[in-house]
Amino acid sequence: MVFINQSEKYVRTMCAILFSVFCFLYLYFFQADLMALTQHVLSEGQTTYDKTPGAIIVTCVLMLLQVFFSRAMQLTSVFYALTYVPSFISLMALTGIRANGGSYDFGAWGYALPISLLLCIACIPFSRKRYKNIMLHQIKTSTTVLVNVSFFLLMFLLTCSLSDSSTKLHKQLKAERLLMSEDYDNAIETVRSY
Repeated sequence: MVFINQSEKYVRTMCAILFSVFCFLYLYFFQADLMALTQHVLSEGQTTYDKTPGAIIVTCVLMLLQVFFSRAMQLTSVFYALTYVPSFISLMALTGIRANGGSYDFGAWGYALPISLLLCIACIPFSRKRYKNIMLHQIKTSTTVLVNVSFFLLMFLLTCSLSDSSTKLHKQLKAERLLMSEDYDNAIETVRSY
């Protein structure tokens, strides 16, 4: 069992809150229509996506993935944000569906996701040996927080830029959702605003 001091608990809690809030808000507000499309494509039209439970479930699954990598890597609090890399990569892949003519696909993510996760797994032995001997008592909590928050900001930007952010596709999906809920006026307004 690894001893966790108060500073490390603070950093781990802060990272969990940052990731959970970002993931939920990102899926709920920005990618809900795209997640509905992803659900439709992956289930071949057999199931539907509801944005509230969907965002909660995906966030929880990604947090479980992070817990697995956190336990496996056993990184110190200075590098703790690195345990979220597989979750961020999975989130990017999940929201990376693209319109390709009349069909939809995950593009390069079909190959990049398994390769990236395998690379993360391959880094586990290295991370255990390399960072175990860092003198934690010499690193201030503020420095640790700054390093982790900076890494999270970088991952937030990468997630937003590498997932699908096609305005045309988002407008199309929003209009389809509004038509399905018989909100014709807002559907017309959405199409006009494009």
